[in-house]
Amino acid sequence: MVNYGEALKRPFTDIKALVIGLVLVVIPVILGTVLIGGQLFSNLAELSTLKGMQDPQQILNVLSSTFLTPKFLGVASLVVLIGLVLNWIIGGYYFRCIESMLGKTKKKFAMPKWDKWGDLLVKGLLIFILWIIYFIALIILVLLSAITIVGPLILMLLFAYIMPSVLISFVEEGRFGGGFKLGRIFKKAFTGKYFLAWLFSAVTIVVLSMVFGMFIPLVGGSIAGFLAMIISLTALTEAYSEVKK
Repeated sequence: MVNYGEALKRPFTDIKALVIGLVLVVIPVILGTVLIGGQLFSNLAELSTLKGMQDPQQILNVLSSTFLTPKFLGVASLVVLIGLVLNWIIGGYYFRCIESMLGKTKKKFAMPKWDKWGDLLVKGLLIFILWIIYFIALIILVLLSAITIVGPLILMLLFAYIMPSVLISFVEEGRFGGGFKLGRIFKKAFTGKYFLAWLFSAVTIVVLSMVFGMFIPLVGGSIAGFLAMIISLTALTEAYSEVKK
């Protein structure tokens, strides 16, 4: 039986681990905001000339001179790289959250430790590559089924539904190929327990996003996303593991 109460409490079982995670998820948002805000502030005089402009080419020239300078592009590239690396590390942490719930002897609802950062980075990078492969497959299928709007919507919903099972299968196998065991992935996903856990996860994501987005500007969505991922992956992994192979 999926213990939804323990899933909800999990992010708060280790405040230190929670704070580290929250700091990592908000850093890219803050850096991006500072970068764009600083660029806008330093070019207020030039941007003020946009008022009253009607020629699209003139508007494009002003924006290009503001955001397409070598200095801005260089700093922006660095910020994007930092964001990617941090997201891969966070992805590796999600890997550990799943791994601890797949324990052969006992499930561990406590938050994993933030250590072996190189391992976190590699695991997160593999998760990112796995997601990209499935996303490319989704895009191809959407393009092939784009005759009506219903087909693409169903495919996108299916993608959102099975991706947690894909990720958990990868972690369970311990090898990249585990993310492509489609027979096992679909068998585990299309069960009542997994479906209920997925609905629970969807509601959790929506509620947390609304609450944190409303009361914490700028970084509220990132905070909500981290909390929701920990809670959702905990519940989904427990549902996944209770289905016999």
